[in-house]
Amino acid sequence: MLSEICEDVSSGKTFDLEQSNITDLYGYYDTLLTDFPLYVSKNLLGYGTASDGTDDTTLPIYEYIIKPPTNGNIDGLQNPIDLYPYPVILINCGIHGGEKTPPWGTYNFIKQMLEKKIREKGLSNLNYFLKLFLHSLMV
Repeated sequence: MLSEICEDVSSGKTFDLEQSNITDLYGYYDTLLTDFPLYVSKNLLGYGTASDGTDDTTLPIYEYIIKPPTNGNIDGLQNPIDLYPYPVILINCGIHGGEKTPPWGTYNFIKQMLEKKIREKGLSNLNYFLKLFLHSLMV
C-alpha cells in the first residue's frame, strides 16, 4: 500500500481558500520567518494598485527569500557574504489575489523542504544549493 511506503507530507492544517484573504495567506508565509529565521527573509516589493492607478497599501506585495545561512562574514557595507554563488530561482505562484491554491501549495512545498532538510537528500539539496525568491501574491 502506498501509504505504508510514503511518509505523509501534509501540513496538518486546513485553509479555507474561498473565505481567506491576502492577510491570511501572508500569515502562513510569515510563520516560515519565525520557524526558520536563518533560512527565510522577507522584503516588501511594493503594493498592488487601486482602480485609479495609485498604490493600494492594503495590497502589499512581499518577496520571501529562502537560502542557506550565510557564513557569518560581512562585507565592508555590513552585508552578509554567502559561502557560494547559488543558482537563483524566481517563483511567482500567485499572480491574482483571488488565486490562492498555487500560493498555498507552494507554501506547503517550501515548508516541507525546510522541515525535512536533514532527513531527505533531495529536499536537502534544494535547500542547501539554491536561492529561491518567492513572490507568493502579486495583486
